[in-house]
Amino acid sequence: TLPDLLQSKCNPLPEVYLKADSKWAIGAISLSIVGIIITLFVVVVFARHNNTPIVKAAGRELSYVLLSGILLCYSITFLLILRPTDVVCALQRFGVGFCFTVVYAALFTKTNRIARIFKAGKKTTKRPNFISPKSQLIICTCLISIQIIVNLLWMIISPPKAIYHYPTREDNLLVCSSFIDTSYMIAFAYPILLIVVCTVYAVLTRNIPEAFNESKHIGFTMYTTCIIWLAFVPLYFVTGNHMPLRITSMSVTINLSASVTVVCLFSPKLYIILVKPERNVRQSMMSTRKSALKSGVASVMVGTLPIAQGLVTSESLLRMQQGVGMPELKPVQLPKTLSKTTQTSPKHNRESSKKKKEQLQQHNNCNAT
Repeated sequence: TLPDLLQSKCNPLPEVYLKADSKWAIGAISLSIVGIIITLFVVVVFARHNNTPIVKAAGRELSYVLLSGILLCYSITFLLILRPTDVVCALQRFGVGFCFTVVYAALFTKTNRIARIFKAGKKTTKRPNFISPKSQLIICTCLISIQIIVNLLWMIISPPKAIYHYPTREDNLLVCSSFIDTSYMIAFAYPILLIVVCTVYAVLTRNIPEAFNESKHIGFTMYTTCIIWLAFVPLYFVTGNHMPLRITSMSVTINLSASVTVVCLFSPKLYIILVKPERNVRQSMMSTRKSALKSGVASVMVGTLPIAQGLVTSESLLRMQQGVGMPELKPVQLPKTLSKTTQTSPKHNRESSKKKKEQLQQHNNCNAT
């Protein structure tokens, strides 16, 4: 409280919290609304082209999980601008870390599958384990469950509550208790770990043929996300006495991370689906890429069969990427005539070439007469 001008009585300090009509909240809400509209548009496009090669190659199931996580990231803004209560604080604490975990658990599962597929190509032509759509969803669910368990334990040990915070004598901030100190970073600890691991996988798989994966696009997503978070963490710590700014910075960081994921991962697919539909065919997805694995994982050759263990066809790679399966491949024996030809001496080759030239010259002379 503060005394009035006559100092005859004490007046309660007005509550200060992030309100929906404040300039901080309006900017965050606008970004969230635009993001939700774009994400829903992507969902509709993917649903209408659900059985096309570009959508299948991206992993339909994980793509929808990823889009769900992005929608949650944009929606969390509307939860952050509510008047703090114990229930709202609990939902905020759970939702902030959960929405990030859904996004990066899906990205981790994608990059892990890509890495295992091409690592297996070094040793065998057999299909790696746990790359089917069902297996990928189970792995992603297990990763998300870890965050759920962490949040539940955190709420039991330290129940969320709305409190009044007085950074100065004149300020009365109504905030969730977790926003006052750095304990809110507990909600970000696991998502940050997933971001780091996804970035490592993106670096390791950056050179594999892009016709069969999203590794390069995931790499751009993770590099940009790391930059955003490196800017957010210091800002979070220096805004301790300005709660509206701290909450807004968290909301904007979440929205920017979701926007980067949409732009880097889904805009190339939307371009092919909507602008270049002739490329959304199986033959285009199986086209030869010059960017082969530097580590020698596989040689991608369109229309050819593997001639030795460890060489994989484009179709086989695409089938594994889509989780369809891969038949057992056997070494192909070269024809005997080809073997004899490859064993001839350079002298024999020169004589054969000379005879062909003479025959061609005689043919031209006959035509001239």
